[in-house]
Amino acid sequence: MKFSLLTLLSAVASAQFEKRIVGGTPAAPEQFPYQAAVYESGKYICGGTIIASNKILTAAQCVYGSETSPFSFSIRYGSLSRSGGQSITVSKISRHGQYNNLTMAYDVAVLTLASAITPGPNFSLAKLAKNTPEAGASCSVSGWGRTSPDGALSEDLQVANVNIIDHAVCVEKYSPPHVVDRRMICAGASDGRRGACTGDVGSPLIDQSSGQQVGIVSWSKGCGDDSQPDIYTNTAELSNWILSQ
Repeated sequence: MKFSLLTLLSAVASAQFEKRIVGGTPAAPEQFPYQAAVYESGKYICGGTIIASNKILTAAQCVYGSETSPFSFSIRYGSLSRSGGQSITVSKISRHGQYNNLTMAYDVAVLTLASAITPGPNFSLAKLAKNTPEAGASCSVSGWGRTSPDGALSEDLQVANVNIIDHAVCVEKYSPPHVVDRRMICAGASDGRRGACTGDVGSPLIDQSSGQQVGIVSWSKGCGDDSQPDIYTNTAELSNWILSQ
């Protein structure tokens, strides 16, 4: 399963970057109870994570340019189906003030919901990691993005297993011209056949050992390409800002 957000979000993010999930498998019931789907004007655009009963964590590129019209956004939760579960309108958009739509620096946003999510068996809150995961750490990325570079969005939530890539190695693979700073982390599969794709932007990267969120799908130059791994916003580096919203 690869990040499929890259293609679908071409109108949202800079055209030079891609995001999507490829080489994955269907998620199991209750495997990602904090997963949310973000909609704009009734159309799916991004993934997200429930971090409080009325707060959704996603990527800044998903809401770039729309901060003054939050009511055009809504989220769905409580279902493995992209169009299933319950829907709640967004009342406020908080995008990081240092977000750069060209470099994807500080690619993080928090959506405040118009009403709190009703407690139930189909959702729980995601926990944010306090520390950046070590290179080699096993992680899971989940989303409703494309399952192949030229395919359609997945109706059912997909998951792929990936590993954290050493930061220095990632910097070397992308520089120049792209800058991979410490507020970004890299992850991918050694065989280059698993990762995010178009439509997965904003979705969570979860550390398998702790069950905590360590990243947000942000960008890459392809779908599951080990020569240029997927880049995620490092949630540990930005946790103070996230939790203050």
